[in-house]
Amino acid sequence: MRINKDLDVKIKGFSGDLSYLAELLLKEVEAGKKSNTQIEAMLREEIREIVMEDEA
Repeated sequence: MRINKDLDVKIKGFSGDLSYLAELLLKEVEAGKKSNTQIEAMLREEIREIVMEDEA
């Protein structure tokens, strides 16, 4: 069940990488299986990869 369907619609309106990160975050929060620290580490790694790709 979605936390908020309006939020999902708004996320889909974000630009590429931002939309991907927001969807990833929402998915992990809804699943409730990872701690905040684990989610933060995962997002940091995803952002790092995106930055590295953009610099290449």
